[in-house]
Order: sequence, then C-alpha cells, then structure tokens
Amino acid sequence: MNFPDCLYEYCRKRLLSVEEHFAESLHHCSRDSIHDLRVEIKRLRAFLEAMEGINTNFSAGKTYRPLRDLFKKAGKIRDCHVLMEMVENAFGESRPVLIEYYGYLKDRELEARHKYLRFAAKFDLENLDVIWKSVNNHTRFLSLVYFDGRLNAMLKRDLNKLVAQKKYEPLKAEEYHLMRINIKAARYLVEIMQECHPTHPHLQELNEGLRICHQALGAWHDFEVGIGVLKNFIEQQIGDLPINRQEYDNFLNILDEQRKSNLSLFEARWGHFIKLLDIYRLIKFD
Repeated sequence: MNFPDCLYEYCRKRLLSVEEHFAESLHHCSRDSIHDLRVEIKRLRAFLEAMEGINTNFSAGKTYRPLRDLFKKAGKIRDCHVLMEMVENAFGESRPVLIEYYGYLKDRELEARHKYLRFAAKFDLENLDVIWKSVNNHTRFLSLVYFDGRLNAMLKRDLNKLVAQKKYEPLKAEEYHLMRINIKAARYLVEIMQECHPTHPHLQELNEGLRICHQALGAWHDFEVGIGVLKNFIEQQIGDLPINRQEYDNFLNILDEQRKSNLSLFEARWGHFIKLLDIYRLIKFD
C-alpha cells in the first residue's frame, strides 16, 4: 500500500462508519449510536481538514457542509445524554432525587430526538459519495513525498500550538476548552498517519498520550457544562416547583468535585505527554 492509497483507505473507513452509525441512529437513536455517529463525523471532518492542508485547492468546509446539520442535531441529543448520565452515576438508576431536573433533561432529549429523526429521514446518503469523489479528485495527482512531508509538518505545527497554549499558567476555562479541541485535532491527525504507518512505535505513543489527555479534559468540559445547565435550571425553577434546594446544592458540589478532579488528572497527564514530544523529534518516515 503506497502513501496515497492508505489515505484513501482511511477516508473509505470513515465514510462507511458514518453510514453504519447513521443507520443505527435511525433505528434506535440510542446513546451509543448517537455518540459513535458524532465521533465518526468528527474524525471524517479532521481528515478533510488535513486534506485541505495538503492541497489548498480542496475546501474542507465546503466538502463537509452536507454533514454539518446532521452533526449538530445529533449533538443536541448527545448533550442531554451526557447530562442524564451525570445524574445516573451520582444517584443510581432509580434517581429518587433531582426528579424534576432529570425529567427536564428527558423532555429536552425527547424533543431533540424528534428533531433529529425528522431531519435524518430526509438526509441523502449520496452526500457521502460526493465527499469520496471530491477527496479523490483533489489528491490523486500529488506525489508520495509531498503527502508525507505535509502531514509531518501539520502534526508538528499542531503539537507546537498545544505547547504554546499551555505555556502560561493559570489557564482560563475558555483556554482549556480550546486546548481540548486542539488536542482532539492533533490526535485525529496522528490516527491518519497511523493508517499509513500502523506499526510506528512513536506514533502509537503519541496517540495514547493525546488520548488520555483529551479523555481527562473532555470529562472536565462535560462537568463544566453540567454545572452551568444545572445552575440555570435551579434559577428557573425557584418559585415554580417545590424543589429540594439542599439536594440540588449537594449535586452541584458533586459535579464541582468531579470537574476539579478531571482537571487535576489532565494536568498530571499533560506533564507526561510533554516528555513524549521529545521522542517525536526522533521520528523519521522513509
């Protein structure tokens, strides 16, 4: 398999996965199907952005556009699922407390699901074929050496950006949020390179280092959002429903502790990841 062929194979896998999880979401609209669909769309979008970096005549935004609304509408459901899981994990499946909040989330999830299914029923899978043809048309005439060099340059750029972002302490919430996005982008780029160099040990180490950093920072972000949504709910319900304020304050404290814990975990993992960047400088593709 030469270098361009492995990129085509990566794109083919992403498109097939999007189609598979899209079909599952239509039948079940389950937590797993919605989550997996969004993950595959994000990976595909990262691939298209990498292709734009390789060939500036290729427009990642234009090619991705048919999937944008599908991704956003699935995201509305996913947001509710994450918030509902926070309640379930804290209090168990019975959820004897916070029943007003959980019911509110269920209503939001049901509304988001109906909107998603109405939109998805009209979604044309031919859009995926258009993406495939566009990728082929804009990459088939480029040399192997050019592909290799551009992907290496983009990864080094992304890693340097991450180091620069973390240089100054302390970071604000919006800065951690940006880091989370950029860590994910760097990891997806490593995944693309691994398709072409599946046994390269340093790429495997980088992928794992980015994965665990993003896992911790992603959980931190979920709790940040969860705290904000819960506070808004409490403010809206005061005077309208006989909620037990102490129960809600206790849950806020639980979310805040988990938020802090995941941020501390990220900081520890980031320290280990920085050491991996020294290893990356040794990477050379022949």
